Amino acid sequence: MFKEGEVALSYVIWYSFGRFFIEGLRTDSLYLFSSIRISQLLSLVLFLASWAFLLWRRQRNAQLKDYDPTRGKNQFII
Repeated sequence: MFKEGEVALSYVIWYSFGRFFIEGLRTDSLYLFSSIRISQLLSLVLFLASWAFLLWRRQRNAQLKDYDPTRGKNQFII
């Protein structure tokens, strides 16, 4: 279950995960080393940093509230 503030982190995690593989399909990329592209390296760094921040945040704040999708001005849409 998501805690408050983790929806954005989950977006970064999944986006960077997918982007890593999509960038592997491109033919016009800039290579950092002979086998890894700069965009793949950036995606990998974002993926690992987001996971680390998510775990650190949950460990540091054990009293985080669960995400409540019914709160806010647009609750009638959900």
